[in-house]
Amino acid sequence: WQLPLALAAAASLAALLLLPRGATPPALELRTPVGGFRQVRLEDGSELTLNTDTALRVALGQDARTVTMAQGEAFFAVAPDAARPFSAVCGEASVTVLGTAFAARCASAGMDVVVEHGRVRFATRVGGGASRELGAGDAVRYDRRENLAEISRVDPARALAWQKRQLVLEDVPLGEVIAELQRYMEPRLRITDPAAASIRVSGVFGTSDPRLTLEALQRSLGLSVTGPAEGPLLIARGGD
Repeated sequence: WQLPLALAAAASLAALLLLPRGATPPALELRTPVGGFRQVRLEDGSELTLNTDTALRVALGQDARTVTMAQGEAFFAVAPDAARPFSAVCGEASVTVLGTAFAARCASAGMDVVVEHGRVRFATRVGGGASRELGAGDAVRYDRRENLAEISRVDPARALAWQKRQLVLEDVPLGEVIAELQRYMEPRLRITDPAAASIRVSGVFGTSDPRLTLEALQRSLGLSVTGPAEGPLLIARGGD
């Protein structure tokens, strides 16, 4: 048993010798499946919370810290380091901070950002690279096709409730609720009744078990949900 231990020690020493002191560590690939949830603490002290169906790459360099988002949603509690700005990138859009907490959602249509506290700079590489500064409670929705960034004010506690694995809804059309719930579950959901899609929904619902949330909506709104377990699940008003 001494030989394997000796070989392992030699391999570890070789790895250290191959990575010069002060060299940039390799990038970290992080991913969650549909319905998944993950919390990670980085070497610089920053903390990341990944929501459902998220894929991103973290590179902690000597002069900058960059998270490249392929898809999904994440919350970033950034450790201050003025010498190494922290950026989250989604396509041609990016958010850069020195020390703050914010969430970013990346999709093919664009990027959404919500600032919990601190200040960030939102920018795109399109149209001359114009940038905008956002503070606590600010949100920006960037549409990649229109190259348009819309800024609004939000309640961070409500907008970031997904960190508690919750959906906090206030007078939201059922169609939007089902689209959001779809992010957390595999069977396809389809509203077959246009009138059902316009039903207004308010309440707090869990995302850790989206089928229970769907059942709660079914009972409280008198919906009919039919179809095989593997989907698609067809949603309509009861009796329709």
